[in-house]
Amino acid sequence: MNWLLFTGKEDAGETESLVAFFKSKKVPYGIIGADAEDFLHAHKAEKDDTKKLYAQLHRTTHCICTGMDDIPPSPLFLYAAGLFSGKRIPVFLVPSKGTLPDRIADSLGKTFADVPTLLKSLKKNFPEYIKQEVQNSIKKKLFNLGVPLTPDSFSNYIARGDLDISKLFVKAGMDASICDSAGTPMLCIATRSNKLPLVSWLVKIGADINAASEDRGYTALMDAVWKNNYEIAELLVNAGADINTVAKDGQPLMVIATGICNIKICKLLFKNGGDITVKDRMGMSAFDYAKLFKKQVLIDLFKAKCR
Repeated sequence: MNWLLFTGKEDAGETESLVAFFKSKKVPYGIIGADAEDFLHAHKAEKDDTKKLYAQLHRTTHCICTGMDDIPPSPLFLYAAGLFSGKRIPVFLVPSKGTLPDRIADSLGKTFADVPTLLKSLKKNFPEYIKQEVQNSIKKKLFNLGVPLTPDSFSNYIARGDLDISKLFVKAGMDASICDSAGTPMLCIATRSNKLPLVSWLVKIGADINAASEDRGYTALMDAVWKNNYEIAELLVNAGADINTVAKDGQPLMVIATGICNIKICKLLFKNGGDITVKDRMGMSAFDYAKLFKKQVLIDLFKAKCR
């Protein structure tokens, strides 16, 4: 994060409180007297001085302009205005006379009545500026690694089990509950890929534990049961996953579990509230299937609950 303070001749003193604020936040800042000769006539200045001015402008991530009511539109000022607009750099304007020329106010940034009002806003929003700066830094890192910042790319690294790269996606601002282009939530992708560390991480950072995929309408817990993965199923149950969901084809989770016939998983779901009486589209419940296929261990388990 690099802040730039543009000061006009009437408001140079206004920078003191702003400088104190930036020092308290320990962020880099620079000051340019926008009415100074080396800025107004940069094209006539020494080559090294001009380079320094341009370098300072290009390092800037946020800009504050104070007392610029009467600053003439010098070539370098217009260049800075265009640069900041093109790079979407936040610009904060504090006119000394309460108004700004239309050429500035309409396009350059947000206007504040005075520096104290601006400072109040900065103090309130500074955590968000830091967050955005971190996200931008991570986005650049992903770009340099050749990693597209897209949901499908995110899902690819989730499926690989690459926790380090996956964390970068979230740090760059991607929602942990996002779906890939096929409509599959990241938590389901991690579960289908049997990546327990990725499942644990996604749950920890708040991914929607009951989000369902577009293909089968399965939640992550349903995928864990379908994949016969007790460890992931247990993690999701302990995290509060809904145990009585129904897939797109009408199959309740307990019916799926009974069909898989993993006794350990069936006990896990049943003892945590799995409903063995919910019927599928054929009118059959988990209890019915257990009896139909003579799965005596499940019959005994379910009967014990029904007594």
